[in-house]
Amino acid sequence: MTSKGIYNYSEYLTDLAQELAEVRSKLSEKVYNSQTDMFRGSEESRISSLGVLGELIAREHFKQVMKPSTNYKFTPIVEITPLPEPDFYYKDLKFDIKTIDTEVEICMVNEKAYRNPDKKVDWYWFVNLKGNYTCEHIFVKHEDVQEWDLKQFKYTNAYWRKTC
Repeated sequence: MTSKGIYNYSEYLTDLAQELAEVRSKLSEKVYNSQTDMFRGSEESRISSLGVLGELIAREHFKQVMKPSTNYKFTPIVEITPLPEPDFYYKDLKFDIKTIDTEVEICMVNEKAYRNPDKKVDWYWFVNLKGNYTCEHIFVKHEDVQEWDLKQFKYTNAYWRKTC
């Protein structure tokens, strides 16, 4: 696990995340509905918005702080059909971006996603929201996650640990 410290992010990203999450949820209705094991019930909007916010913050952080040149790619936040692929590619590394809400003090990785060969990643990039438009960036190697506890949460079985 590597922490990259506390950083500010742009306030407008919160509103933008909510708008993009609405569109993403609408486009994903066939995947995240009551007939599938991916259904998140009344929490869909909040969970989707939180995930989008983390992805937007990661993009902003990468472009402002890490000053990239080439050899990187963020996958689209909104797609007609959701695809099981990493959120971010940097050189030959693949990252899945996860968001930790301010009231939650645990890192979680969905067990199915962890084991999905189509979404094989090298690193998990956790954006840990701290409040007042600040967050911590935490990086965890894929293989380290298997050492975490496995637990059935409200909607999914997930590997978890107290804030990474």
